[in-house]
Amino acid sequence: MFDESCTKAFETLRAMLISAPILAHYDLDSQCLLETDASDTVVAAIFSQKGLDREWHPVGYFSKTMTPAETNYPIYDKELLAVV
Repeated sequence: MFDESCTKAFETLRAMLISAPILAHYDLDSQCLLETDASDTVVAAIFSQKGLDREWHPVGYFSKTMTPAETNYPIYDKELLAVV
């Protein structure tokens, strides 16, 4: 059951994911990582960079509901859709 404590935990987690020290600014000199995922109707990606602490920190998030035509793509094209 999604109650008040669940809502509070969700809001706390969301706030943490969009602020420092988890979310980082882009650094031209840092190593980059792009992770993508696709389902039947949604594509998503996380662009991360390795920080001074040697941990990966997200720099940006992306998600998109596919158009009806895009839902007909093979899975590998759906994954690449997130890259594009």
